[in-house]
Parts: sequence; structure tokens; C-alpha cells
Amino acid sequence: MHCEIRYVSVAFCRYPAEITWQWRPEDWGANRFISALKSEPFNGYADIRILGRAIRVNAASAPRAAGWFADLAYDHLANHQELEPPFFFVPTPDSGCALKCDTEPRMLSVAQDLAARFGGRSQVCDIVRVVASLDRKRLGQIWGASGITIRGVFDEETRRKPLAFAADAVRYGI
Repeated sequence: MHCEIRYVSVAFCRYPAEITWQWRPEDWGANRFISALKSEPFNGYADIRILGRAIRVNAASAPRAAGWFADLAYDHLANHQELEPPFFFVPTPDSGCALKCDTEPRMLSVAQDLAARFGGRSQVCDIVRVVASLDRKRLGQIWGASGITIRGVFDEETRRKPLAFAADAVRYGI
């Protein structure tokens, strides 16, 4: 059965969409953090704060970025929402996660981490794919759009639980 879901987007970090804009130090920090989340190489380092902790994002610490992102998402859901678990955690697909391929979303590990932290009947629901592989810029425009409708396959149990989409990047100014 197909249905449509509208969702509210919460950005834990963001940076300008245009490199020609005047970037602030926090924009560069967000850029490095998101590059680390995506396992993309980057030069240098950035000092950022996550839930009051000082963190240096560099090539050596980059593999821990998914855990830091899960910390942010867990804190938000546990302390700043009026939702109660259990949750279905839905990893958002990246550009290579089309319907007709076996590529797992890179945010699957974050969804699994969050489901384990909330425990009980919370679980991962890897149900969303892009219709066809997209170039990364176009995919960013789709996920970054306000009020975007996501299509997925949902059974009766899925519809009764709050859904939390685990996405790795939001750019502003698109």
C-alpha cells in the first residue's frame, strides 16, 4: 500500500548552498562535519560543539561523525519533542539508493543506533528509495525542500508509530 507523508525538518547543522557567499567559521565547521558524515575527503579540520562537547573534526575523527549525529538526534527526540517511543527510524536514501539497486543508505547506521538507544519496540524501517539515481545536487534540492512529500511503502503497524527520518545534510539558500 502506498501513502504520502509530510514531515517537519529539523536541521542540526547547515551551511550555505553557494560557495560564493561569505562563509562564517560555523559554516566551515558544518561543512566538515557533513563531509565526515558522508565519508567524503576534506582538507584541514574544524572545531565544533556537539551538545556542549568540543570536538575536532578531521580525517582521524571522521569515522565517529555518524555517532555524533546520532547523539544530536537522540537528544532532540528524547528531550525536545512531545513524541513518545516506540519509533520507526527511516534512513533517508542518498543519491545511489534507487529502487532498483541494493545500495544501503549511509544513514542506516544512524537509524540503527537510534533504534537501539530507544529500545523497546523502536526499530529501523528502511523503506524509502529515490525513484532513480540522481546527481547529488538535485537530490540535495529534493531533500532540502520545505514540506517535500516522501513516498514509501507503509503497512498498518508503520502508520501507528511516529516516523523519524535520519538525514545527513541540509543546505540553505537553495
